[in-house]
Amino acid sequence: MGAQRGTGNGRAIHFRVRRRVKGVVSPPKAFAVAAVAVAGLFSGWMVCADVDVAPRGDWRAVSEGLYRSGQKGVLGADRRALIHFHSLDGRSGRLTIRAAARRPGAPVTVVGSTAGPSRTAVLDTSFTSLEWPVAPGSRQLDLRLEASGLFRVSSIVLHRHADWTMAVACALPGAVGLFVLMTALRRGPLWAAVAWAVLSTLGTAALWMALIDPSSALRAEGPTRDGLRAAALVILWATALASADRRAAATAAVVGTLLTIHLPDLGFGFHQDDYVMARDWKVGELLRALVGPFDPTGTLASYYRPMVTLTWAIEHRLWGAHTAFYHLTNLALHGSATFMLLALLRRLGLAGSSVLLATLVWTAHPVAASTVAWVSARGDSLMAVFYLGALVVFCAPTFSARRRLLVGALSGAALCSKEMAVSLPLVALLLDRLLLTREDRARRRPDLWIVTVVTTGYIALWVTRFAERLVAPCVGVSGRAWDGLSMGDGLRRIAGLYATVFAPLPYETWWAMSPADWPVAWLWAGIGIPLALFWAARRDRRGQRMTWAGLFWAAVTVVPLLALTGPLDFYRVGYLSAVSVAFAVGAVVSRCRMPWVGVAAAVLAAPLAVLSIGASRAWAQDGFQVRGPVRWRLAESDWNARLTPEMADLFRQTVAHQCHAIAWVYPDRPCP
Repeated sequence: MGAQRGTGNGRAIHFRVRRRVKGVVSPPKAFAVAAVAVAGLFSGWMVCADVDVAPRGDWRAVSEGLYRSGQKGVLGADRRALIHFHSLDGRSGRLTIRAAARRPGAPVTVVGSTAGPSRTAVLDTSFTSLEWPVAPGSRQLDLRLEASGLFRVSSIVLHRHADWTMAVACALPGAVGLFVLMTALRRGPLWAAVAWAVLSTLGTAALWMALIDPSSALRAEGPTRDGLRAAALVILWATALASADRRAAATAAVVGTLLTIHLPDLGFGFHQDDYVMARDWKVGELLRALVGPFDPTGTLASYYRPMVTLTWAIEHRLWGAHTAFYHLTNLALHGSATFMLLALLRRLGLAGSSVLLATLVWTAHPVAASTVAWVSARGDSLMAVFYLGALVVFCAPTFSARRRLLVGALSGAALCSKEMAVSLPLVALLLDRLLLTREDRARRRPDLWIVTVVTTGYIALWVTRFAERLVAPCVGVSGRAWDGLSMGDGLRRIAGLYATVFAPLPYETWWAMSPADWPVAWLWAGIGIPLALFWAARRDRRGQRMTWAGLFWAAVTVVPLLALTGPLDFYRVGYLSAVSVAFAVGAVVSRCRMPWVGVAAAVLAAPLAVLSIGASRAWAQDGFQVRGPVRWRLAESDWNARLTPEMADLFRQTVAHQCHAIAWVYPDRPCP
């Protein structure tokens, strides 16, 4: 009997173990592990495999003097060509090209040189492999080719030797993905765990390529890379919205959106005003910036932005001329403003997937591109952090003296960051009347008065210190952006503002057009889309109020821009005004069920990602917003004299980096 009992206990234990093993290693979970493993292998291949950039890769980014030939899969080459890889990871390796002469019986002699001795090869019509070593520790490689005649190139391959860093790079994405999968399985459904794991796998590989080895991304052409980033953003939004009530999902969605769109911006370097502001600030200069222009040297236009000056002083003290960290600060400021908007929309009654999607739409909007990609544009995002923070406190359901002090301090910090914050009292009144409870209106009135008094004091200081900017049109200085406009032109600009927010065009396309050339259909879209959103929320009174708040938000926040001189670039100065799209989207989506929210996310994420990536690229070293100003600065004889020796040397290095390829291939062509 004891033996039977022992046998029964053994069988029970055996069945319990089988059930547990079956629960842990069930077919769906095994499939999930396999899917993440495949994603890890693909990510590891992207990081570690040879970089083949021609003819299907981004050969334009690594060459000068090469062009498409009439033969499929073959590039043509001038008598002089340059193949250059920058931001390598320091591993040793070799660069291999396959080249051939163009015509039978006409051999071509090619001389190629890198940092070492030059090598000479005689090419006939059959493709020959030519190799040059990549020395250990190399961060850039320039292969200068000089030929006796025109020749052809069929492949350009960068091969790096295996070492322990390559092993880490290959294994890291898969390991991160499996860790995220095991963690997410305990907190949500299987499909969500797989999605987060795959996204983390691809994200780890993207981070490695962006921060450690940017050259590995060149195996795909630019449009292909942009398409992959847009697809990743669609998956990220859909996955996060399915579990939007969880704080971790919302945080991952915001951070993932920022990195997907703006991670390459870290390598964009300095541009124009950045060289002036990045210097060793003295205490006396910071004190003068508290009551005068944010640039006491007078090199830049006179604005009152002491908070911006303070950030430059702190950053230069921390990392000097390392430009990537300045862009990282801009990225962090945009992220902070995004979380402030998320908190504000929650205070105003949005919740779940609607508040998250509304916030993500603003985060990925192309008008935000310049605040990350151009360091000197940080005034907008810095102001927005304090501006939205003041509104978050203003909309809080609790009331105390400490709260009022905080509202006043945040309002003052916003005003000390950028002039657009003078709209804060009007926006606070707008939210108070449309979206906040009537019962607490009397208790919020002191907060509203505090914001108004702080803003009035700021305006008085600004008028006394910068009176010449108010009378500029009367003394021969270029007029305001809206001076001399007829009623029709003014209405056209207003429609252009809403069109930029609700139906943005590619930045360079928009920039190349004057307001008189703005397409009529686009202007009608700027009016029609907000009205359509208002109609979609017609059955929900609060949704209608939220939509009204969004429409008025854009009109109110644009008022300070009327004092600007020159053309009005909504893409650069519309950062705060674009918050209106978050209100409108949130109002409509709040009435939708989850499947429709996912559809809305897919419809919005892909175009916004493509537009934002393109708008950010305008501030890259070869972007259209950078090429022209570099020419202007080089033409100014005293430009370098205004810079510190450190920044003057960095400016010369930047110009030399931009021109080194053209200077070799086309020595007679002016550059930039």
